[in-house]
Amino acid sequence: MTLVTAVILTTVGLSNLILDNHYFRQTQTAISAYYIRSGGPFLAYQTPVLGAPWSIPFEFPLYQGLAAWLSKVSTLKLETAGRVVGLLFYFFSLIPLRVALFNTGFTKSQTILTQTLFLLSPIYLFYSRTFLMESTAFFFSLGSLAAATSYIAKGGNRFIAIGVVCGVAVALVKITTLFGFSVAALIFYLHHLQQTSSLWKFRSNKILGMILILGLPVLAGVGWTKFADYHKSLNPLAAQFITSEYLAQWNFGTLGQRFSGEFWGIVYHRMIARAVGIKEFFVVAFLLLAWAKVYRPKLGLLLFLALLPPLVFTNLYIVHDYYAYANSVFFLLIVALALDVFLERLNQQKYLVLTMAVLVAASLFTYVNGFFKSQLRNPDKGYAMAIQIKQLTKPDDTILIYGRDWAADVPFYSERRALMDRENRSLRSKEMEVSINLVGQQNITAMLVCGDIVSDMAFIHEKLDFFGFDKNIAFSSE
Repeated sequence: MTLVTAVILTTVGLSNLILDNHYFRQTQTAISAYYIRSGGPFLAYQTPVLGAPWSIPFEFPLYQGLAAWLSKVSTLKLETAGRVVGLLFYFFSLIPLRVALFNTGFTKSQTILTQTLFLLSPIYLFYSRTFLMESTAFFFSLGSLAAATSYIAKGGNRFIAIGVVCGVAVALVKITTLFGFSVAALIFYLHHLQQTSSLWKFRSNKILGMILILGLPVLAGVGWTKFADYHKSLNPLAAQFITSEYLAQWNFGTLGQRFSGEFWGIVYHRMIARAVGIKEFFVVAFLLLAWAKVYRPKLGLLLFLALLPPLVFTNLYIVHDYYAYANSVFFLLIVALALDVFLERLNQQKYLVLTMAVLVAASLFTYVNGFFKSQLRNPDKGYAMAIQIKQLTKPDDTILIYGRDWAADVPFYSERRALMDRENRSLRSKEMEVSINLVGQQNITAMLVCGDIVSDMAFIHEKLDFFGFDKNIAFSSE
């Protein structure tokens, strides 16, 4: 029943524009898939928003490649294909989730409760259907954990192979998602060592297998980062902006952020609320497990795993709410465990249906009054401008864009490459001179100006005169 409900909810608005929550990142991912589908390079895939060279890779394009492939072999438009791929990984995640929970000692009823909550969780319902790789990374992270725990419990080289493949896949796609699950696998392994042999002598014959499962993904991630940084360094507008060296501090945030009221408010009012539907349910669940002494160690471990990723990648979690997709499952596990304890101490059959009905109603209420409103809307944002640009230019033209940071919505929907100068430099600046030469001055055929820069006529006329643009405005959103 909950699976059917999740399918119905997530397929509403499946063909809408990808201009809802975090459209900046969605269209950035989609434009890469568009150029892969168009026959562009795969590894050094194009994200043509910061001028030439067009390749500024972030993640390994597994998700983009699958979306491009599905769109190409079916009648689905690219946006819909991307959403379908994300939803498939979301629903398939139920399988490794079940395996991992069984392996780590969760009972059948606790596992079923967790899966039910997972299918009703607002953050999983919504972000699984966006043009993002969150569910792809999540699926492979769970696969890595399921394989690692299976190997620890049963042995077998096949589990090493599965763990390495899944771990390398998610490390390439989104290594921040893998982080919490790798820590969970390591903790389970150390617990296994403690139970079976001397922890400090490391006499387990599974050490090499765990090194491979946990270590090879890290090496793959480092290798991909170097590859991506190399290609970003070739772009004069990206070299000192989006390489790992310049993003490191921004990604991790500051110590002050970790102790700020803003951060902990986000954890409670945004992360927990969007994970379990009603944040008060989590508080009750936490207090119930804390009161039951026997469950305190498991509660502490799950809370640690839930909070560790945002405490490490603090700024990423503050700015991008979809990052909580990776760690929200641990909040769900706390609620599921508390529910099982509650039902175990009562007449389980008598109260199970009523309890689940309340949970379903609460989650649906939260979703319908939150994310679902964004899902129903079909905001145009830069869509109207993109369509005008598409009509006024040729497919091989490049558009000079100011005042839109480096958002890919206009380039994606216009199907045109863009040179977006987010710092509003003079054309005489070194970076712009090199970038224009790489693009080819003759290929830059139109200019879009937005925001406060519209009033800077000297700035605008410099570009009009340099490129010889028609000074008549072809389109205005006002």
